[in-house]
Amino acid sequence: MTLLRRPLRASSSSLCWRLQRRPIEHCEAPKQRPQLHAGWQSEMIFTWSYVTDKDWPKHSSYAASVALLQLRDSDASASNRSQRIDDHRVRRIQSSQAVVGGHLGPALPERIHQTSCNPWTIIQITTAVDRLKTPAIATQDSPQPLTPEGSVEVFYVHGPYVLIFSTASVDIWRTGGPHGRLEHIATLAQFILLLVAMPYHLDPIFDTERNLIIIVAHGDGEDGLPSLLVFSLIDGRLVRKLELYGALLEDDLLYADGKILVDTAEDNERFPPHGLTKILLCDVVGDGGVLGSVNLPARLQAREQVRNNTNGGILLPVHVRPNGDIFATSSESWGNKMEVLCWRGADVPKSPEPDASFTLAVGIEDGDQIYPTCSAPLDETAFLLAVYEADGNVLPVQSACQTSIYAIDVETMTIRWHAELGGWVHTVRYVAALDVIVAFGRHDNGDGDKSDKFGYVVALDPATGSQRRMETISHNVQGVPVEYGGLSQTADDFLVVIVFRDGSTCAADLRHFLEHGFPRLGKRLVVSGSPLGEQSNITKAVVSGQTVIVTVGHGSESRSLYFTLP
Repeated sequence: MTLLRRPLRASSSSLCWRLQRRPIEHCEAPKQRPQLHAGWQSEMIFTWSYVTDKDWPKHSSYAASVALLQLRDSDASASNRSQRIDDHRVRRIQSSQAVVGGHLGPALPERIHQTSCNPWTIIQITTAVDRLKTPAIATQDSPQPLTPEGSVEVFYVHGPYVLIFSTASVDIWRTGGPHGRLEHIATLAQFILLLVAMPYHLDPIFDTERNLIIIVAHGDGEDGLPSLLVFSLIDGRLVRKLELYGALLEDDLLYADGKILVDTAEDNERFPPHGLTKILLCDVVGDGGVLGSVNLPARLQAREQVRNNTNGGILLPVHVRPNGDIFATSSESWGNKMEVLCWRGADVPKSPEPDASFTLAVGIEDGDQIYPTCSAPLDETAFLLAVYEADGNVLPVQSACQTSIYAIDVETMTIRWHAELGGWVHTVRYVAALDVIVAFGRHDNGDGDKSDKFGYVVALDPATGSQRRMETISHNVQGVPVEYGGLSQTADDFLVVIVFRDGSTCAADLRHFLEHGFPRLGKRLVVSGSPLGEQSNITKAVVSGQTVIVTVGHGSESRSLYFTLP
């Protein structure tokens, strides 16, 4: 049940609403409950509405809020309760919490006027609202520099942890500190080695169960060989250094319970007899070191001759199991099929032929590109693989490209199901707590002459791959492109977070999102205003908990900042 809101009057300074009593089972109460009187327990349930005046400049808006207030006091009589309510007939709240799409955000100062009481008190609120450049529910605190010196080279985020490479040190920070500040945990050892040798395109691995950070670094000596550096997540000390061989490729590192996969390209003369693309299986927590390696089977090794022209990689790792089982793909250069290969962990030290394999074909007409974009564990016996398919002879718009998401059984090497989505999927994740798969992607429905780009979030059933919800975010409708879309875990739940290129944000509790999607005004997402100022241009954005970390600008003029979601 909901609250019915009827506008009484609107002016340039305020907007008032008359409330009618309706059931409220679907309203959500804020997690922080403001106390209106000592000894009383209260909870405020807010909803928000927006009115746009067509005569105003584009994107200007008014905002108004309404609240339902319930006062409880088991020790007080009804008459005393009413008297105390009368004592607080008019009260100004300087900092309250608004629930929008299941997400908490600060509300503007409000003057509350009581209109009825006992057992529920329906209150009417008049809110003064400034003009906003976007339909925004609230504004965040001022953004802070990621480091006091502002000298950030690159940063990585995993859960609440932020690893920051600056010109002076490499530091571990944690989000969620008092007043939304980052808390410094430790400074990593061997700073010079990391700064010079770190390939920024390879994200570090965070093992929070063992309190480790694993970083792959190019060699700094004459041989230039790469190595795995294992640091303590608690104090930053170097726990282990594991030397590798070959030249590092730009493929993501995969990790499971102490086992890590590293993709390398060997040198024919230095490492006979193969001299091919190899996947190294390494043990970074035990004494195993480099456990072994795998390369393309003989029937596919002709693809090595065109490795530099191949989309998606000659041999690309896509999954590793705790027992050392390796799963990888092999794409052809301008081909219409792709191999999915499996090596069992017990056989890897022997560098054998794959234990099993199957072939995936392009699913669109005249398609000649097929390669994986991302992957994620599904359960103990399956993983998710997102595969991009396209016709490389035309622009990647409308039906000329798609992504197929496969659920692959690791024991039988068979496909449980697959789902087809338009465009490019860049992130896929299974959320066990809600038993749902969430994928983020982008596409263009334009005709080549005029673009119609949009981002999207899709929820899939993990048993069948069927869609539970699909939400799109049009760049043309919003007036600004999507820079980031992803899931962020908080103490209690998950947030679906969208960060736009100007710094405005939209966040919805995942449970609420599955039922209702994003909060909208027509086709337009309701967003929080950007705290970054006019004409901001975000070039990178990530989210940790309720902290948004961004890079603004390019090159020497770039700045790395963070702010909290409203």
